[in-house]
Amino acid sequence: MLHQTAKKLLALVSIACVTQLMVPLAVWSASLDLSSTVHNVRAGSIAGFHPTAITAGGHLQNITANSLLTPAELQAVLQVLNTGTQSLLLSGRDAAVGGSALIQSSAALTGLVVPTGVKLVDQLNATNALSVTGNLSNAGSLYFAGSPTARTLTISTLSINNQLGAVLS
Repeated sequence: MLHQTAKKLLALVSIACVTQLMVPLAVWSASLDLSSTVHNVRAGSIAGFHPTAITAGGHLQNITANSLLTPAELQAVLQVLNTGTQSLLLSGRDAAVGGSALIQSSAALTGLVVPTGVKLVDQLNATNALSVTGNLSNAGSLYFAGSPTARTLTISTLSINNQLGAVLS
């Protein structure tokens, strides 16, 4: 089982209860590629933004309203702004390489990439559904936390690539 790829528009997987201490972040309606090194999100576009600092590659980075961020840096900035701490580990090229993040996918994502070493928990919407209009690629750990009474989770995506050693639960 080198790569488990399911090219389905709808996949049903069982849901597991996850009890990890993680930081709630943002509602996403764009691509969430945590492995990306492309700086294309202006920090000043974050609601309630104020200058802050995050750590990437072991170095402190000061973030101003004009700073352009990768998706992983954006998640780290949101963590710091919302809680005062950063739990997502970033490389020197500003991609996620470890740690954890919590998202709420109440809007459709255009793509989702979870790199090796990263734990992402999706606090699902009321219908226990994740909608990705593009591809879902998981090399890390992707957990879904939905309604405790739900027995199924609906994932709507073009394709799911759950790589060797990755967790999808």
